Amino acid sequence: MRVGNGRLCRFWTDNWSPFGSFESYLLRGTASRSGISRTATLSELCVEGQWALPPARSDEFLQVYTFLTTVELREEEDRYEWCVTDAPTNRSSTGDVYRKLNRKKKRGIQTDPSCLLCNSAPESRDHILFQCPYAWDLLQQVLTRCRVTPLLSWNDSVTQMQNLTGEKNLQRLTHLGWQATIYWL
Repeated sequence: MRVGNGRLCRFWTDNWSPFGSFESYLLRGTASRSGISRTATLSELCVEGQWALPPARSDEFLQVYTFLTTVELREEEDRYEWCVTDAPTNRSSTGDVYRKLNRKKKRGIQTDPSCLLCNSAPESRDHILFQCPYAWDLLQQVLTRCRVTPLLSWNDSVTQMQNLTGEKNLQRLTHLGWQATIYWL
């Protein structure tokens, strides 16, 4: 995430620092006892240009606090950035992901052809999205939350995404969820 005014960027969970998400870097699966709310945004923690944070209790927290001295909130909105082709952009492209994977394959980078998630069949677009039980469950959960019934073929799914109707924000959320799930898989 590219930080602007800090109103959207979550302190703990968004990937906005060189350390990744602070939840992963600092907490490592444990609950925070720092007094910083799990849903706190950067703008809530930076008051009039000063970070309102409790004292550091570990070397990792000290590193984070040192980093925070370099962060200044600005007027512009926070925004998400994607890096697929080593160039940041504010748009996600499933096609770019597949082109990058194909380039790696053409360069002769040897990898096990088995699905990394279930190890039960050769990895392919159709297997990953529609036959791998783990991946299918994840895609199903994301699309169900977007009020869409996932379809079992690539062409049908693409057509479904192109023909979404209803509220514009829900359409965007559905596209983002679908693309992000495919990218993650």
